[in-house]
Amino acid sequence: MKLSAVIILLIVPALAIAKNYPGMSEADTQKIQKMQSCMEKVDQQQLKALEQRQNRFDAEMESLCDRGKRDEAQKNSVLFEKEMMKNPAIQAVNKCSEIGKGMVPDMPDMPVLGQNEADSNEHVCDSY
Repeated sequence: MKLSAVIILLIVPALAIAKNYPGMSEADTQKIQKMQSCMEKVDQQQLKALEQRQNRFDAEMESLCDRGKRDEAQKNSVLFEKEMMKNPAIQAVNKCSEIGKGMVPDMPDMPVLGQNEADSNEHVCDSY
């Protein structure tokens, strides 16, 4: 259930890989350009703030889990995920990553933050 700003950083290298994928159609190339253009519009300051917020959250979760407060950690994790999903920068990144779905055959779809994470049976403390 660990929501990480690192996922955001994975999108950019994935675009570079996809751009050089042999057999890319013109339509896929246009999708990549559209996705890149979309990502360029995401507020970088907000992303930086999210990364810092994520780091503080990770430290808090690790502390709670280490002290055996699994229920409190799980509750806080769900609240944190809901908070992040309301964030305009996260919503913008999700919108951009939706553009790239299914572009390259053998390449996993771009991550959409928060998708199916709330339904996961994994406990947050199992990630720390």
